[in-house]
Amino acid sequence: MAPVPETRYTNADGVSVAYSVVGDGPPDLVFVPDWLTNLELLWGSPMSARHHERLASFSRLIVFDKRGTGLSDPVALTELPTLEQWMDDVRAVSDAAGSERPALMGVGGAGAMCMLYAATYPERVSALVLVQTCARVRQANDYPAGIAPEIADEFVSLVARHWGTRAMVEVMAPSAAGD
Repeated sequence: MAPVPETRYTNADGVSVAYSVVGDGPPDLVFVPDWLTNLELLWGSPMSARHHERLASFSRLIVFDKRGTGLSDPVALTELPTLEQWMDDVRAVSDAAGSERPALMGVGGAGAMCMLYAATYPERVSALVLVQTCARVRQANDYPAGIAPEIADEFVSLVARHWGTRAMVEVMAPSAAGD
């Protein structure tokens, strides 16, 4: 496994945002993770480390912890970031890394923010890659592809009961439960 890259910090609207750069590129690829991250801990997970090493093998990979997550400044629960504030984290990290027009790779919930960033600043994005991203999670009259409300409620209850335990890993990533 590769060594943990140096963690750097940049300022986004008065908030310190942690990021790291791995690989040589081009292209530049800003990896925008879902809501739970920690730049340094991800390298301790064999699955995450392999994933990021692979991305860095063909790009200059820029990874960061959005404000309120991981090594970036915390935020109060009463002041959770807006999509626009998280978009500013992408801008600040891209600028700090010297990346004028990176590709964005948004995972899960970060996909919506990446789409908004690309639509707002098309001149700052060379490509958009969305992974496990959806328009919404729950079914609605205008979105039959979503998860049925009763299944979504059951899942939220399961997460609340088992968060931070081995049982949660066995449910979410059974193949990684032994890691």
